[in-house]
Amino acid sequence: MTPEINAHICGQCYYCQRNIPTQCVTRQALGIDINGGMAEFIAVDAYLLHEIPEEISFTQGTFIEPTAAAYETLK
Repeated sequence: MTPEINAHICGQCYYCQRNIPTQCVTRQALGIDINGGMAEFIAVDAYLLHEIPEEISFTQGTFIEPTAAAYETLK
């Protein structure tokens, strides 16, 4: 499992209602607003977890979020 970095999503604001939770007005990012971005272990709510397929190694999985952020920026 790998965690989503955007936590504390309200589900009610303009962005959440349009299925754009990464722009939620109450969101906080792990490693930016919430300590733990470089921790070996962290505790997060289950909705923040994404299962990594077996064919993707943990090393490859570490690049999923930064790649997604770069893609979102270009999009």
